[in-house]
Amino acid sequence: MIWKDECFKSFTETWAAIYRPAKNKEGELVGGDAESVNFLQSCAETLFLVNVVDNDYMEGDLNEIMHRFIEANKELIDSIE
Repeated sequence: MIWKDECFKSFTETWAAIYRPAKNKEGELVGGDAESVNFLQSCAETLFLVNVVDNDYMEGDLNEIMHRFIEANKELIDSIE
């Protein structure tokens, strides 16, 4: 669970900081991209972090495993979009 917290914290604190308004010499807030900040916040609040591991690291094919998973669940995936 610590990976999730670290990942989503980087969304809301590190990456979102790039898009927040900054103060000019007069102390006024200028610039900023509220839409991007809101998007990153939404990602942190609604997405799941998934770690997929193929334990057959010598002969495994994680791309093939993911492809089969997507194909097997295509109807469900399409219904979400």
